[in-house]
Amino acid sequence: MRKVFLAVIPMQRSLVKFVYLSEVYPQSSETSYPITILLENECERGDDVVVITLITAGTANVAGQRYPAFKEQVIAILKEKEIVPQFVEIPMNSQLNNDSHQDVYKSIVEQIHDGDSVYTDITYGFKTTPIVIFSALTYVYELKKGVDIAEIVYGCLYDGTEQKEAKLLDVGSLFYLNSLASTLGNMPGDEGKQMVMDAVMK
Repeated sequence: MRKVFLAVIPMQRSLVKFVYLSEVYPQSSETSYPITILLENECERGDDVVVITLITAGTANVAGQRYPAFKEQVIAILKEKEIVPQFVEIPMNSQLNNDSHQDVYKSIVEQIHDGDSVYTDITYGFKTTPIVIFSALTYVYELKKGVDIAEIVYGCLYDGTEQKEAKLLDVGSLFYLNSLASTLGNMPGDEGKQMVMDAVMK
């Protein structure tokens, strides 16, 4: 079984390191890339690790410039666990259109294999990027064999106040609620479906 870590390289000009507050990972190291918190905590010696990154193309974009530093941090984390990761880069077109979204979707689907356990960070990227990622994860979860969507996280840096804390939020439950709703929607009969959804929404 491969452990696949999927993230987006940030495009921000200024990038700050935080110790992210997390109910799941209270002892994580300072980082600018929330996906490294999952790498730090979810990888064990002997794991087969693949790191997939979405990188916005273009000479004026800083994402490509940030990627080497990101790789160095990942390598340093996994070296302590005696893991040599495989890196996969998926380019994103900075000129967004319907085709560019579909290209990223297809590339993600192609890189996730039967039996993979997938950890995802949706902190960075365009506003449409999490939708593309969720759609691709839905495809591989529903149509490939034995794919586990292990975790989906979001690094929250701004909540409308002047707070300086960074929080790591687990939004994976939303993925499974969506999958459940889809499954129930295809089942015959309304009474049983409503009972399950009522129980879930309590």
